[in-house]
Parts: sequence; structure tokens; C-alpha cells
Amino acid sequence: MPRLAYLMTAARSFWLRKTRNQLMSRKNWRGWFLGAVTVGGVAAAFWFPPLPQDPTYHAFADRRTFSGIPNFWNVCSNLSFVLVGAFGLRMCSRLGSPTPRSAYVVFCIGVVCIGFGSAYYHYAPSTTALVWDRLPMTVAFMALFSMVVRDRLSDQGGRVMLWPLVLVGVASVGYWYWSELHGRGDLRAYGVVQFLPMLLMPLDTIGNNVYSVYAEL
Repeated sequence: MPRLAYLMTAARSFWLRKTRNQLMSRKNWRGWFLGAVTVGGVAAAFWFPPLPQDPTYHAFADRRTFSGIPNFWNVCSNLSFVLVGAFGLRMCSRLGSPTPRSAYVVFCIGVVCIGFGSAYYHYAPSTTALVWDRLPMTVAFMALFSMVVRDRLSDQGGRVMLWPLVLVGVASVGYWYWSELHGRGDLRAYGVVQFLPMLLMPLDTIGNNVYSVYAEL
């Protein structure tokens, strides 16, 4: 019996060690893969010439005015962002301990601000007003991306990346607006901030599935 117990303990320790090593290898592989995609995406974006804001961007298809509010439906439809973000903040107290609370709160605040910023822009469309539409979107994008990194790749990495990512998002909007003011509009940085996380998040899931299949062969 003591020998059997010893063998069972040794087998359990070996299995745990093997599982832990597999998880670390998987995370390292995914980290390098997503890092390479990030570098490639940024390089590809800035390989193209500067991308100015389309002058017809402010010309909405529906410009009807109701109750004295121009572009009524474009303005009022943003109430949904405010409600969803406020509901998320209200549920904050119910978050479990593993949940990245700071990133979650920043994300919800960003969603609320999207509602107000987008309503302001659609009420009186202009390049200056568009800044207040895009700023909260970048904040929400970056907070969401940091939560994905923390959940899928590295708890510490996602926590550390939150505020640098938010700063990068805000800076991308600031750079775009500055370039517009100087007559050489450039949306490339903002495009990277907006679309690169949308590419990386599904790629992480696909890459994880591919690695799992490969590891079982």
C-alpha cells in the first residue's frame, strides 16, 4: 500500500508538471505569434501613405430633424451606449475576484462616454466634434483588449498594459486631429488602434485551437 500511494503521488506530480509546461508553452507560442502579427500590422499600416479623413464622412444618410434635434435618430440612438455602460458599472460590485476590475470599469466608462461623445458629434457633425466621438471609443477598445490579454495570455501583462494601451489610443486620436489641423490628415495610427485588436482577438482563439490540434498529434 505505501508503494502504491507513492506511485500515485509521483504520477499526479508528473501529470501536473506536464500540464503546467504545456500551458506555458502554449501561452509563449501565442504571445510570439500575436506579437509578430502586431509588428506586421503596424508596419503594414505605416507602409501606406497618410490617410486623410474623407470629407463626406459627416454627410449622414438620415438628416431628419425632430423636436428641434438635427440628425435625430443618429443622436438619440446613442442612448443605448449610455444605458449599457451604466448597467455595466452598476454590476461592478458583483464581479468575482479574478475579474480585471480596473479594466472593466474603464471599459464601462468608455462605453458611457461613447454615448455622449457620439451624440454630440452627430448633433453638429464636424472634425472637432468627431474627436469626442473617437476618444471614448479608443478608451473602450484598449480596455477590452487589455482584459482579453489578461484572460488569454498573461494576468500580469494585461494588468500592466491597461494604461499604456489607453494612452496609445488617446494619442492616436490626438495625432489624427493634429494632422487634420495642419492640412495633412492621417488616420493610420487611429486605424491601427481600432482594427488591430479586432484582428488579434479572433487570431488568438484560432491560434490556440491550432496549437491544441498540433499538440495532440
